[in-house]
Amino acid sequence: MFLRRTFAFFLLLVSSFPTFANLSISPNRVVFSERDRVATIMLLNSGDQAVSYRLQWKNLVFDNLGNLINVDKPQGPLVENMIRVSPRHVTLAPNERQIVKLAIRKPKDLPEAEFRSYLNLVAQPIEAPKEQKQSGLHINLMISYNVPVIVRNSSRIPEVSIDKFTLPDSENIELVMSRRGPLSSSGNMTVEHVDTNGSKTVVARLNNANIYAEQSTSQFRLPLIGHTKLPKHGKLVIRYEGNEQFKNHLFAERSFTL
Repeated sequence: MFLRRTFAFFLLLVSSFPTFANLSISPNRVVFSERDRVATIMLLNSGDQAVSYRLQWKNLVFDNLGNLINVDKPQGPLVENMIRVSPRHVTLAPNERQIVKLAIRKPKDLPEAEFRSYLNLVAQPIEAPKEQKQSGLHINLMISYNVPVIVRNSSRIPEVSIDKFTLPDSENIELVMSRRGPLSSSGNMTVEHVDTNGSKTVVARLNNANIYAEQSTSQFRLPLIGHTKLPKHGKLVIRYEGNEQFKNHLFAERSFTL
């Protein structure tokens, strides 16, 4: 007689990693600008077993400390009421791909603002192969992955400032930044050390740094490249440059003397 044990693991992923548990998601973030009408997400099962996911909407917001919080009763227009998702259920054989289509239809009275919800991919149980059943050990991975879907109904560029710089320890740089305007900012941060002779070295970098529309301020921690200790002299030049629709736009730049 076999002793059957079933384990269920529930994981919520809200990071920028595009691959987890043999499911590749591209892109891992969808942005509808003012003129965009259709977007697609490609799902790829890179594993050796079939997977199945249900697609549903989830409302989450960030606080100023970067914590993601569930919103039970969101206010204002909802992204899920503007966007049609097809298909809503996906089953992928090993190495199979599926394109998920997102089509937007904005209401006429939509205010100038940014709206965001998360397309939540929830893994569904699939009947285990016969040989796995006979082994007496059945592991059922129940995985949830959140893809941010952003609707921008404005062309105004966010105003961003670098308010504070600290060194919490010998391996990290911490920044406090402010944002103003109806849209979130999205871009890449670089920290450059300039010595007393004018020589420049990039000492920290953070890509895809976002300050979301619900955040007036946000904190960022940038690990020093190679865990190199900062010199005690010279200055640090911090730049925050836009990507996506803000590509080539310099949101903010500030120097701090060491």
